[in-house]
Amino acid sequence: IIDILRTIAVAITALLFFLAGSTLLMANIIIPAAAKELEKECNELAPELWVEYQAKLEPGQTMANRPDLMQELGAKLQPLLDAKIAQQEFQLANKDEEWNTRPQVDLSALTDQMGSPSSKIIDVEAKE
Repeated sequence: IIDILRTIAVAITALLFFLAGSTLLMANIIIPAAAKELEKECNELAPELWVEYQAKLEPGQTMANRPDLMQELGAKLQPLLDAKIAQQEFQLANKDEEWNTRPQVDLSALTDQMGSPSSKIIDVEAKE
């Protein structure tokens, strides 16, 4: 029974170390990176919001120190991000339609002189 208790104690200790490491990772890497990305997006889409939330910070604090403000600002910024993504998708769709509606050129005379298109495809594939 002592071996079982020892195994359980080791597993609990390993779990605690894992949780401590995860917390350290979140606090030192992920949250600051998210704060920088939030600042970039906010300054691009709504600079006045960034100024407003910077004013809510105490002297010496950064947005990374206040995940509650990050979450609140992110919630306000989300509709703007959604609109930006929708606009980019719309522009991309229109660009694809424009490309598909361009006049097509008949290259049959050229392929007759150069040989069949399938042989040219094989030659290009072989060279690559």
